[in-house]
Amino acid sequence: MLGNNYISITAKGIEASLEVYFCKSDGCEIAYSPALDVLGYGKTVKEAMASFEVVVADFFTSCMKRGTLDEYLTGKKWTRKPKQAVFVSPQISSLVSNNRFQRVLDSPRLSKRTIKQSLSYC
Repeated sequence: MLGNNYISITAKGIEASLEVYFCKSDGCEIAYSPALDVLGYGKTVKEAMASFEVVVADFFTSCMKRGTLDEYLTGKKWTRKPKQAVFVSPQISSLVSNNRFQRVLDSPRLSKRTIKQSLSYC
């Protein structure tokens, strides 16, 4: 069974499931994934989520074009399932120590959602 944070690479594209944390900081809504260390933001949660989805799509597109996705994920301590093109993230608790967005994750108004995103190759 895969956890909430996984990335599956197929011949057609990428399927990702990511835990996204939401909070308000400095007047902006922030959508943040500790597993990938990417964020989106906006005036509303809806805008932050839309921004996050664009950032994640751009991230995957860039990594696939440069051939750096494996290197990036293993550098973030993701593990690859044997004989599969499936990566699973480490526990979120191990990712947030000394994290540059620790104050976001410590926010008393923090909420969390798991999103799924599928991207076709360009």
